[in-house]
Amino acid sequence: MAIGPRRTARGFYGVGPRTHALPTSPAEPIERRFIQTSTRRPQVTARLGGTRALATVEEMLSRHHLATFQITLRRHESGDNVVDILFKRSVSVAQLVGLADRLRSVEEVRSVSYSAPDEPHLPPT
Repeated sequence: MAIGPRRTARGFYGVGPRTHALPTSPAEPIERRFIQTSTRRPQVTARLGGTRALATVEEMLSRHHLATFQITLRRHESGDNVVDILFKRSVSVAQLVGLADRLRSVEEVRSVSYSAPDEPHLPPT
């Protein structure tokens, strides 16, 4: 019989959190837990000036069937509304550019910007 505290999966004597970080599943490499990879999503940010601009943005998103992940509405210090739209990773840069162009044509939208994670570069053929 060993002398000393009894070690269990929850810690000593079965109380307290685990003291070490292990992968949550066998399919997850331990490196992924310690090395952050790029997890950016495609994003469009629009600054809205009028009362109908938000409804127009929502209408464009539903009309073009872009897969959204999260939509955040916040107040800018100038009093305008700013909408941040995060898309699922399946949305391409061409779709983002098309949406940004359509949003720029809306009268009550004051500014539009977009960003996307780097797509893999293919050499010219």
